[in-house]
Amino acid sequence: MLMSSNIAFLAFLYFVQGLPNGLQTRFLPIYFRTHGMSLSKVGFFRLLFLPWMLKALWAPLVDRFGTKKLWLIWSMLGIAGTTFIGSFSGPDRLAELTAILFLFNILTSTQDIAVDALAIQILSSSELSHGNIAQVVAYKFGSLCGGGLFIWLSDYFTWMALFQLLSLVYLTAVITAAIFVPKQPRCVITIIVPDPQTDLAPSQNESEAGSEKADVLENQLAASTSSFPAAREVQEDLTGLNWLTNHLSLIMSSEGTMWTICYVFVYKLGEQGTLSMISLYLLDRKMAAAVVGFWTGVVGLVISMLGSFIGGWAVSAYKWQPVTVLKSIAWVRTALIGVISATVIIATMSEQEDFHSFCNFVILVSMLVLLLFSGMTTTMTFTLMMQCSQRAPPCVQASHYSTVATIEVVGKLTFSVLVGMLADSMGYPFLFFVCTLLAAAVVPLFKYAPPVLWNQEIVNKNS
Repeated sequence: MLMSSNIAFLAFLYFVQGLPNGLQTRFLPIYFRTHGMSLSKVGFFRLLFLPWMLKALWAPLVDRFGTKKLWLIWSMLGIAGTTFIGSFSGPDRLAELTAILFLFNILTSTQDIAVDALAIQILSSSELSHGNIAQVVAYKFGSLCGGGLFIWLSDYFTWMALFQLLSLVYLTAVITAAIFVPKQPRCVITIIVPDPQTDLAPSQNESEAGSEKADVLENQLAASTSSFPAAREVQEDLTGLNWLTNHLSLIMSSEGTMWTICYVFVYKLGEQGTLSMISLYLLDRKMAAAVVGFWTGVVGLVISMLGSFIGGWAVSAYKWQPVTVLKSIAWVRTALIGVISATVIIATMSEQEDFHSFCNFVILVSMLVLLLFSGMTTTMTFTLMMQCSQRAPPCVQASHYSTVATIEVVGKLTFSVLVGMLADSMGYPFLFFVCTLLAAAVVPLFKYAPPVLWNQEIVNKNS
């Protein structure tokens, strides 16, 4: 089946959105480590992702003010400018580069809010699974280019050339978005509330017809408030002083939201800690940076994209509920992380060079299989998140998805910041053992998943 224009254009936007992720999670850590930076400093460098943890705070502004198209264009224009300025900085001017990357992450997180909001609005129910395949695969392909490709290009091009190339890509994306993104009107829900003194109360000169008119108005009001949950509150949200409080209340009241938030916070902890440190572990085992970049940044991402495609296709073709498959995959991921942990422990106890090479081979193979299931997990989880957001009222869907996505990022990044410190202080074997325990801790969570997630129909309130 050919991709619809909606899915094709969203794939392009998510590809562009993936470039900064690859740049910061793959290219920069390897670049800094090969230039002598400690594991703790490499880990703490991830604190620059703080705006991604806080983006839910300004997501309501994207919902309320302007259009998603304007937010998207201006954020990408800012990213283009930031990367151009960053090309004149460099790792030898670390304080300046830190400030530039922090601003860079503010802008990329805002771009993420706008793109996700567009996806929720323009994807029909039948396009949802394929849309999430496009989202995850395109994002990872962008991450592949920003990570593995940049690592390879860094042998042939300067820091300035690489960052100016990224700036040019974003300028192209700005022009494309300005032409192809439809203007989305600001969401406003209007409920006409009868005035009891003029509409519902008959005057002295009114006959029975006046009473019938009052009954009709009362019925219309009851129908309008029952057809859209908390309709009155949404109107007050847009006009009153407490609009933010009401906005957040509507976000959290959507069915299945609390469990989904808990799940996305913990589901990647063990996996993210393992995958983020394997490349650095192999570097410390004297494996060449180019080889590490190829297997972790290129082959690994290709396999992860394949897993994402398989996961989205399975949900779409077999009508499986994501939570059902995610429970089974959680066991598999735990086993694979356990294999990696055991191999690292055994390798640490041996001094034979040939045996170390064999252990590195086992770790690489286990990592690639883990990435396949990781890709499946990501697509199914994002489908679960988007289903949850589409059950929310339309005027808070961007904020709802951003809130859930922020919790997902917080879970991954919080532990990613700590893994370097754990590896420095306790060693790699202890770190990977902790990752195994964290992966296993996800499995019992499925016991508490609400029924709506096991037997749910995808309903888009924008449809």
